[in-house]
Amino acid sequence: MPVEVPAKRTLNTTRSNNIITILEGSNSTRKNDHYIVSAHYDSISQNPEKKAPGAVDNASGAAAVIEMARLMAINRPQSTVVFIFYTGEEQGYHGSKRYVNEALANETSEAIRLAIILDMIGCRDPGRPFSLTLESEKKFESLFRPFQTARQDLFQKINLNIDLKPWGSDHTSFLKVGIPAILFINTDVTDKYEHYHQETDDIDQCNYDEGKACIQLILSGLAQLV
Repeated sequence: MPVEVPAKRTLNTTRSNNIITILEGSNSTRKNDHYIVSAHYDSISQNPEKKAPGAVDNASGAAAVIEMARLMAINRPQSTVVFIFYTGEEQGYHGSKRYVNEALANETSEAIRLAIILDMIGCRDPGRPFSLTLESEKKFESLFRPFQTARQDLFQKINLNIDLKPWGSDHTSFLKVGIPAILFINTDVTDKYEHYHQETDDIDQCNYDEGKACIQLILSGLAQLV
């Protein structure tokens, strides 16, 4: 899916692509229900023409989507799962907006039961507890329950916070047109992560244990839905 993305520091635009793969559901009826698992794969820094590694923001989310796709393909769910890597998030959610607009245009948006967006999920900060925020709108609050149940049953070391004032990532593209969506993100990471949008956001800043636990939590919650 080609997307026109304005370049941050020039008057030009560049073309990049959303990357989409579909795991069709195993149940002939339920495969018409679509669940999206997604992350943006672009990055930014104070000097993006030189270096913008984007390890936490957002290779952590993109890597989690790849791993979830691998695991779900082994035990195919009854519903269809669409795995998406968005381009142009840092420039204004261009990739997710394009996807949503096309889904509305071809009338496939009504099949979307939930869009999950992963953004900055494994941030190394030894001084803080492992805290994950689930962000959506109040009318979709019931969709938090499978993940809260998974946390209570299996992942009590994870602190879950609920935020009903969505902003700042690709979930807003879905929510603005009434499609259910949840953002998963380390709590307060954009305020407290010192390497946010910096050239120093490299692989040494990633917390692999937290990333793994987040994947397990989301898969456990999704298993109750798909």
